[in-house]
Amino acid sequence: MKVNWIILKTKFFDEYGALILLCGLGILLVLSLLISIVKFIKRQFEKRREAKSRELDKHWANAQGLAFFQRIANMIQQNQSQHMSDHPELQGMQRIDQSSLNARFEVKEEKFSLRFWYAVSLLHDRYDMENKALMGKSALQAEQEEGINLMDDEKLYEKFEGVEWYELKRSPTRSFGYHGLGIRIPLGGGMSYRIGQMQRIEAHSKEGYVISGKGILYVTNQRMIFLAQSENKVIGLNAILDIEQYKDAVVIGKSRGKKPLIRFEMDDAALFSRLMVRLFQNG
Repeated sequence: MKVNWIILKTKFFDEYGALILLCGLGILLVLSLLISIVKFIKRQFEKRREAKSRELDKHWANAQGLAFFQRIANMIQQNQSQHMSDHPELQGMQRIDQSSLNARFEVKEEKFSLRFWYAVSLLHDRYDMENKALMGKSALQAEQEEGINLMDDEKLYEKFEGVEWYELKRSPTRSFGYHGLGIRIPLGGGMSYRIGQMQRIEAHSKEGYVISGKGILYVTNQRMIFLAQSENKVIGLNAILDIEQYKDAVVIGKSRGKKPLIRFEMDDAALFSRLMVRLFQNG
């Protein structure tokens, strides 16, 4: 006897279809509820973790360390300098290095382990650039060690790597304007600066700074020499009128031509400005 499977299936779904549909909807509802619960638990976990992280960020060192770091951070922002051993908070330390600073101020997390050492080292490097004897390398030393050709009576004092050189140009492509009212440094006088920021400007109607190249800047007792793959630049020190220093760059005022902008890595803008003042003070 042949069974009409189509008729059987139809009768089955007529009798149980609604029940199956309800069961399916029930399963979907349960799954949706479980997913919502999992997401809620995850959000609560992330909120607790973020709260804990924020709390740790506020108390990543002991009270003395937090106050010390705030002070030296302000000094960095204000373009100041200080010898590492002259900080009152470090008096009595037999050795000043990363591990001893972290131990003294009870740094709690690895991600904060470089904060004190980097800050005091940066201030110390600025102090050194202001006060260390300017020895310089002879033309022969510069050629042998740096591969750069100098004049016989020229001395190489410093090189800065990762430097970007910008020129003022009217360009149809994107260029940059430097904003923030950098303070001019009269060469042979005191130093001060205000933070500037690199920002895009509408280049189709304005003149802005356009990058010429990235390379190495050498400073001698006679010239600034910028070497890059694209092109090289040279400015004689006797052609420089002033330097406008920003947090990460300087603008060079010249006796002739437009002012180039030189952008540095790390704290090299502050070191460069200090070196230039020293060179002009020493005549």
